[in-house]
Amino acid sequence: MAPSVHEVAVWQETRGTETSIVAARFSASSGTWTSPIALEASAQQASWPEVAIDVNGNAQAVWVQKTDGSAVNNSGYTARLDAASGTWGAPQLFERPFERRPIGRPDAERHAEGASHLVAVADVHEG
Repeated sequence: MAPSVHEVAVWQETRGTETSIVAARFSASSGTWTSPIALEASAQQASWPEVAIDVNGNAQAVWVQKTDGSAVNNSGYTARLDAASGTWGAPQLFERPFERRPIGRPDAERHAEGASHLVAVADVHEG
């Protein structure tokens, strides 16, 4: 990455009894990481985080999580980091599974030309 580009890391972390998705940003210009922040505050277990970053430093994180305690399968969620403000947006539900079609691990990929488009792919398993 170029020295002026920010880097982003996302991971799952157990906080208390729940597994949350957390993120931190690294600035090459200051040489420091931000303190990790939770991207979601649900009481449901979250897992399989992925992140993509564009040439402007905006990032998009995706992960799977149940919508509530009665949900049978995981749903896909996403949150966006605005590089200009340095803040993450609220998590958004982007895929709700059918009862018999659970969502697998999501992937976040940057567009080949580096444009600020996100391709979030979630495997949907039949039966």
